[in-house]
Amino acid sequence: MQEDVQVLCGVVRWAVVFAVVGLVGAGCALGGDKGQVASPDISAPAPQPAPERPRELAVVNKQSADICGLLTPEQQTQVGVGRSDPAAPGEAPGCVWLSVPGAEPDISVEIEALSKGIEEAYDRSGEPFPDTAASYAIAGFPAKQGQGSAGLEALGCRVDVDVAEDETLEVFYSPTLTGTVSNQDMCAKAKQAAEFAVSNLQAQG
Repeated sequence: MQEDVQVLCGVVRWAVVFAVVGLVGAGCALGGDKGQVASPDISAPAPQPAPERPRELAVVNKQSADICGLLTPEQQTQVGVGRSDPAAPGEAPGCVWLSVPGAEPDISVEIEALSKGIEEAYDRSGEPFPDTAASYAIAGFPAKQGQGSAGLEALGCRVDVDVAEDETLEVFYSPTLTGTVSNQDMCAKAKQAAEFAVSNLQAQG
């Protein structure tokens, strides 16, 4: 009798073991995917939109004399010019600054208020010279820098600033004699003049 009880107990123990193993196996089969770590997304990041301008700085309704006020005498000296001349009537409001007589290098800086969005203003000169083409912000306003390509880069460097809806403030720095200013220096001076102009435009309100 005692042996029968022991045999029965052994049978019960093995039945319990098989039942537990069966439940665990079923759980793994049904829910195995839940335990897997999701594969990281290695796709390329979405392109970031261009920064938005912090405010509207209307320029196309200004007079050329107002544009000539976008560089103070001290700032003109830093850029390398000293004489201003408002753009002729009928053209886009603008101003041209020239080097003082005898200055080296002899250069000019032109600032215009264009009735165009920044992309249209920038693209109208064609494919930019790749070595100096750049995009950045000036006081939070989107700006694009470029020179002409196909040998035209020596003529100067321009910076277009998105100051308002369909309005672009364009700065063009140009040496009188090609080869007297490097491409990098031309663009550095154009950017400096654009920074001055935007700062003073903000002060004008």
